[in-house]
Order: sequence, then structure tokens, then C-alpha cells
Amino acid sequence: MTPPKPATHTPYRPEIDGLRALAVLAVILFHAGFPAFSGGYAGVDVFFVISGYLITQLLLADHAAGRMSLRTFYERRARRILPALFLVMAVSVPFAALWLMPEQLLGFSQSLVAVSLFASNFLFWHNSGYFEAAAELKPLLHTWSLSVEEQYYIVFPLILGVIWRYGQRRMVAALFGLLLLSFAASEIAWRNGYAMLNFYLTPFRAWELLIGSLTAALLFQRTAPRLPGAALLGLVMITASFVLYDKETPFPSVYALLPTLGAALVLAFARADCAAGRLLSLPPLRGIGLISYSAYLWHFPLFAFYKIRVSHMVSTPAAWLLIGACLALAYLSWRYVEQPFRDKTRVSRRGIAALSCAGIVLFAGIGLWGHVQRGFPETFAGRLSPEQAVRYSALQTAVRSPTFKDGACKFRGEGLTADFRAQFASCAKTHGQAVLILGDSHGMDLYNAMASVAARPFVVGISKGGCRPHTPHLDCPYEDAAAFIEANKASLAVVFYKQKGSYLLTEYRRLPLRLDLISLTEEYVARLAALAPTVWIGAQAEPGIDIGALNILFHDAAALDSGAENTGIAPLDAALLARSVGKPYRYVSLYSLVDYSFDRDFIVDGQYTHSDTDHWSTAGEQLFGARLLRDAGIAEVLGR
Repeated sequence: MTPPKPATHTPYRPEIDGLRALAVLAVILFHAGFPAFSGGYAGVDVFFVISGYLITQLLLADHAAGRMSLRTFYERRARRILPALFLVMAVSVPFAALWLMPEQLLGFSQSLVAVSLFASNFLFWHNSGYFEAAAELKPLLHTWSLSVEEQYYIVFPLILGVIWRYGQRRMVAALFGLLLLSFAASEIAWRNGYAMLNFYLTPFRAWELLIGSLTAALLFQRTAPRLPGAALLGLVMITASFVLYDKETPFPSVYALLPTLGAALVLAFARADCAAGRLLSLPPLRGIGLISYSAYLWHFPLFAFYKIRVSHMVSTPAAWLLIGACLALAYLSWRYVEQPFRDKTRVSRRGIAALSCAGIVLFAGIGLWGHVQRGFPETFAGRLSPEQAVRYSALQTAVRSPTFKDGACKFRGEGLTADFRAQFASCAKTHGQAVLILGDSHGMDLYNAMASVAARPFVVGISKGGCRPHTPHLDCPYEDAAAFIEANKASLAVVFYKQKGSYLLTEYRRLPLRLDLISLTEEYVARLAALAPTVWIGAQAEPGIDIGALNILFHDAAALDSGAENTGIAPLDAALLARSVGKPYRYVSLYSLVDYSFDRDFIVDGQYTHSDTDHWSTAGEQLFGARLLRDAGIAEVLGR
């Protein structure tokens, strides 16, 4: 692929397009599910550095030439960002209207408004985790990074306009100070349990763009020293982050320094006559780099709509077909949308302003309409056949499974609040000893199942989604729970520990086992066992079929892709059982006890037993809860 000559007024550096290509390919391969790119999401962080570098170069050049104009700067950003973005949004709208369930269409409508207002990062911070299965079905989720950049573009030129007048040295010092403040905020946020806030919001991401800005400021009107090894080291650092990191890596954090500083080294020292520069300047990489923005825009809706309409599991051949389609669409939108709108001789300033305003009003209006109509449930229901309507009703029941409460002494909390402690103390006086279930979201499943089948009147749960003792956050209840158990051990008959098994696998599905995380978990459960009788309830089957995706309505249960089931759970369970010999706690193989069979257990009496890819619905909690009683010890402690 021989790339066309790019339209630019600054000296063209082909190695930057090559770096863009590496970044976008890493992101695409990560979302395609290729295990070798388990950290490919860091490609977004490389993009942030590139963006900070390039816009700072432009701003400094304009300041130095005395032609700085915020209106011109924002016009350039509008030409660069909005036409292709509006195209992808426009193409996504009809597919969303046809293929999304009302709840999903409501979320999509809200995202249209948020994207139009450059605030989708706020919406997705509030509504989702980037690595959660449900997030993969949100076609515009990836626009959070555009919002971060756009918010930076609004604020940064104003800051630079103030500090520019004090000279380069003080300007560099000011940028470095801002970088340190943002980096410190990021570290504090994720270490104190605000992982999603840290992931999505600009103040906690700005330091990555500022690395690029600082690099540009340091090199302004200077020639970087010839250090070809530094550029090559930068490439190694970037690549290492793509293959060594995974979804469990805290991000952004100090770990993000690997790809971001690597990108800064490439930007500063890669030249056409060094190894890194020659590699990045290869025509295929340059070509992909030129269309990288459009490729980024197209890839996520393509994968999301495939998972929604065809199958939640993307096979390797399907992944390559989707990648090919993404690159083809990216070339077309680059050639026929990006390039024309960036050409001032073809689209005037007034024209781009009119397009920007019209697009914002149009998509915000469509989004508001969908929001007010709550995703058009009547329209959706009218398109369903009688059989599909029955399935849809069952799906609605499953996904809205509530926490079990009896209004007395069967209750659950995410943490040890004053109300929880008071209710526990009151119930202990009335009923004596309690059964305590501790864990993450799968701990919620176990609590609901046990509470629903237990004759014992005193069953309590302490569980919070996303919380596991091997990767603790300060807002997780495990340390408080240990102290609570020690203080109330006389009022506890047994403590059951439960967590999602796939977090103990490599990339959630693959062997080898994460022995480091298993050891940390074993240590924690052993600590509990020294305080009170403790049972580790092992991993449950994870069918892997998202019942929130429309494709499930178009298949009989027998035809659903049961190959989506997480096959790593069985060997994990066997290993945990074998390792439990001689431990102070008891390990119960839930996998064997429940004996989950997709053909028999996915739909029972017309009801779905799961509320998503791996959590039990109310029907599942009752079904699998009854099977828990096959274990004599569990049956005895639950009073059955």
C-alpha cells in the first residue's frame, strides 16, 4: 500500500504515521480478542501523546509567527475530528434502531447526546466499566477518548497562551508541573478505589497528553540530539505494554509510563535514517497511519454490532473479516470525507462551521428523542413475532434479577455501614449465629442463592462487584470484613467466600492459571479461616452468552453458541481443589456440585438462568441454590 501524500502545512514525518498505525492496530486487535494483544488498549495512550505533541507544535509555531488564533485552531480541530465522526454516527443510527433492545437503544441515544457535546467520557464513566462484557455492546463507547482530547483542546490553548509569554524555560517548567499534578491525581484516584473516574475523566488523563506537549515544548526551535537507540527503545517500550499488560493492569497509572514515555522517545528521536524511523516509515504502516483516525472510529461499532446481531463470540475468521472491513471503510472515509473537509479550498470556514453546528444539533436531537421515548419499547415489541415476544419477556425478567431480601435478617450490603452493623447485631440477639457470604459479584449470586433456599433465618452477605482480595482497592470490603469477622466470630456459624473464577485465569479465559493471584486469594481465605470456620465456594460455570444482545432472540436455545462457555473454569476448579488439601479452610467445588449443562440449564421452564454472560438470574439462583444442598455440610449449615 503506497500512501498518498498527506495534506499538511507542517514538515511531514512519516514515522509519526507509522506510530499511529501501531497504536490503532493494537487497539483493534485488542478489541478483536487476540490474546497476544492483551494490552492493546494502551494504543489509546500512545494516541494521547501523539495528539499532545502535534497540537503543541502547531500552537507554538503560531505563537512564534505572531499568527495565533483560537478561532483558526478550533476550526482545524473541527475539520479534523467532526466530519468522519458524524459519518460513523450517522451510519450507526439505523443499525442501532434495528438491532438494539430498548434498554440498549436508550443508552445509545444518550451516547449520541454526549458525543455531540464532547462529553461521552462523563456518560461512560457514570454508566460502565471499559472492560466489562456489557461495554462491548455499546457502539460508541470508544468515543470517550475523543471527548478527553476535545476537552484538552478546549483548555490547553488557553493555558499555553498564558505561559508562552514567560519564555521557553518557564513554559516547560509550567507544563512539567501540570503533568506532575495530573499524574499524581491519577495515582491517587486508582489507588483509592476510583478506577473508572481515573480511566475516563480528563484531569486524570491529561498527563499523557502533556507528555506529548512537553516533548514538543522541549524541542521547539531545536534539533533533537541524534540518539537512534532511544527511538528503538521507545518502540520496544510501546510493544511491551501491548503484549505484557492485560485487563487487570491498573490503567492509567504508573504502568502507563511505559507506552507514553516510549511514544515520547519515538517522537523525539525517530528519524528517517535510523532503524526505528525506517521501520515506522514502511509504506504499509504509513498508509494505515494516515487512515488511523477513521479506523479507530469504525472498529468499535463494527465489533459491537456483530456481537449484538450475530454472536457475542467473535471467531478468528470473523475477526479478520471485521478488521478488513474496518480498514476498507477507514480508507473510504479518509479519502472522501476527511480529506475534502480538511481542504479549505473545497470547504470554507463558514461551511465547516455550518456542518459542525448542524451535526451537533441533529445528533443531539436524535439522541434526546430516543432518551425521551426510553428506547422506543413499543416499536421494538411491535417487530417481534409471538415466539420472540415470549423470549423477550423472559429476558427482561432475567436481566432485572433483584437482590434477595426478606425484610428481616436475610440482607446484603456492599460494605460494613453503620446500618449493616446495627442490623447484624439486632439479628444476632434474635437468631444467634449467622451465615456470612463474602465476595464479589459472584458472591452476590451465592448470597441470593443461599438466602433463597436457606431455612436458617439469619443469612447475610458482604459483596461488591469488581472487588477481589488479590487486586484490592480501598473501597472494597475485604479488610473491613476480616476485622468484622474477628469481632463477631461468636455470632458466625460459617463464612463462605466466593469470587468470579475467570479472574484467576490468564486474560479471563486461558491457561496458564494466574498462580500469583491464586496464592494471594488463598492467603486471604486462610486468614479468615483463622478467625471463623471458612468455606471457599469454587468457581461457577460462565456460559459466555450475553442475553442482553439482540441475536439471542433469533435463535432457538438449542442453536445458541454454547461454544462461548469459558472452558478455563474446569481446570481452574480442579487446581483449586487440589491446592486446598491441608489448608485451614474447606474448598467446595461448585462447578461439580451444580453440574451445569448448557443444553439442560441455560433455559429451564422458559426462564433464563443467567442475567448476563456469567451471573445467575433469580431463576438460576433458585435452581442452582437447590443444587447447593447436595453438599451435606452446606445443607446442614443452611438448616436443610
